[in-house]
Amino acid sequence: LFSNKISLAETQILKKEKNFTRAIKLLEDNVAYMQSLNLRESRLETYDELFQLYKETGDAENSLLIIKSTLNSRIVCSRSSIQANSMYCM
Repeated sequence: LFSNKISLAETQILKKEKNFTRAIKLLEDNVAYMQSLNLRESRLETYDELFQLYKETGDAENSLLIIKSTLNSRIVCSRSSIQANSMYCM
């Protein structure tokens, strides 16, 4: 998803500027948008980046929530891939 790539690129700029609050908000909004469209596979990369931001800011609680969300998305993706006999989510 092109908008996801743009958000991830903008996040990298915000990280360099040490604007973690804005970077986190951007990614959280992006995840919500992708959830509304049921785009599980696109969320995984965003979850990884969001996890790194939470980790850098010392937010252990949200880091753990992101790990849980990532695992849930990977499980659902794996089940979908098995049912469809494809590797679409990987």
